[in-house]
Amino acid sequence: MGPLQRLKYLPWKELSLGAGLTLLCVLAIEGVLLLAILYLQPLRALLDQVFSNGAVTLLIQFGLNLGVGALAVYLVETVWPRLVLNAGSLWALFLCVLLALLLQRVLPLPALVQRLDQLLLGGFNQFSLVGVMLGAFWKGRSYWQRY
Repeated sequence: MGPLQRLKYLPWKELSLGAGLTLLCVLAIEGVLLLAILYLQPLRALLDQVFSNGAVTLLIQFGLNLGVGALAVYLVETVWPRLVLNAGSLWALFLCVLLALLLQRVLPLPALVQRLDQLLLGGFNQFSLVGVMLGAFWKGRSYWQRY
């Protein structure tokens, strides 16, 4: 069976639901962080100081994107434990997460949430894509050899 034929046999429903659940978790975490920043002045001052350095900002964004990819694999493992993950399904999950993150960019979210998301995850660029991919494949490294 060719690689393109295998695509139609992937568990797209579960993977896309896992990506949606990941997006909801990311939005919830960003919402809690936004409330903390709005109401806790010391936290706001600390984050202003941390994010004022460009190199540190890039490292934090990369780490958070790694976490998004790993969270997606963790949620799929937890919610659908019978789902057989392999390298192909990890690529499909990565694609679903990317589509969910792209969808998040076009949703009519409040401006503060969009700005916080831009600050934390760095937007939708190659840097964030590599972070999500490495996070998903790092967390799912035990599934690489499964067929």
